[in-house]
Amino acid sequence: MQAEYLDKQTGTKNVAIRRIAGRGLVTREEFDAIYRAVQVERPGYTSGSAHKTILSYHAQSGRLNTITDGNASVITQVYDLAGRMTERQVTPGSGVSLLATKEVVGYDPIGVI
Repeated sequence: MQAEYLDKQTGTKNVAIRRIAGRGLVTREEFDAIYRAVQVERPGYTSGSAHKTILSYHAQSGRLNTITDGNASVITQVYDLAGRMTERQVTPGSGVSLLATKEVVGYDPIGVI
């Protein structure tokens, strides 16, 4: 596997890393100023395809807030006061099953899932 790292600023002041696999398949990741992933384009990505994922973070806590995939499905994560994820709410995009739309996470008294 060949890796090509482009530690350069993009037009949005983000850092882009591009990896090329042995078959020439490209994975591109974009990171914000504090190196949190904000966009991932997997092999096969072309404009409008399902291979692109966008991540956004809560402004105050910095925790992952939403994940949007190429099918326009949106996963919103909910946290408790201790900062532990307690729920994922899924808004399905086009062509996605409506069967799984919510995950609830529970913790025992010592904080283990």
